[in-house]
Amino acid sequence: MTEVEFSGQLSQLAKAAKTLNEKSDSVNALIEHFQATLRTLNIGLEVWPARLESEPWNEPDAADGASGKRGYIDTELGFVKLDRGWVLATRRAQYEWDGILSGELEDGTETMMPLISRKHATIYAADDPTPLLEESRHLRIEALKHFPEIVEALTAEAQNAITTIESAEKFVTSGTTPFAELARALLVSREGTEIKKK
Repeated sequence: MTEVEFSGQLSQLAKAAKTLNEKSDSVNALIEHFQATLRTLNIGLEVWPARLESEPWNEPDAADGASGKRGYIDTELGFVKLDRGWVLATRRAQYEWDGILSGELEDGTETMMPLISRKHATIYAADDPTPLLEESRHLRIEALKHFPEIVEALTAEAQNAITTIESAEKFVTSGTTPFAELARALLVSREGTEIKKK
């Protein structure tokens, strides 16, 4: 590469850096606007629907020292309540495989292997959330792609909460449930006790 070509590449990089820095300011504004919109809806539900990054979670086997896949570690995007209120945030979460699957190799020997589908993993631990606005430029930009997933997850959680509340209302107020009958019996018993006291 000649000095002129190298100089041209540096010039292109400088232009790209200037544009990226200008756009980064708009990224923060987009995050703040979306976050403020979610806050005004006053949903009050926590969700972690989006995976921004993922890496394997390997641990050495105590018996032979070989590295084994225990699960995976995700950097997730969610909406959560922190000290400063409801915010878009990230967290690192470790997911552990739920079990092992027995299988047979071509030579007839049996082997045990971890279940490797994400639906066969449960959360093992999660770090404290970090507000998205405090994350690296890379993660803030990556998060923009996942805003629709936040909306979908919050909608699903809200619908689930509505269904749960309505079911509880029916259960508690219906005159035919065992709970309602017990409540009536206790009320009659209490009223009878109060009458005797008088």
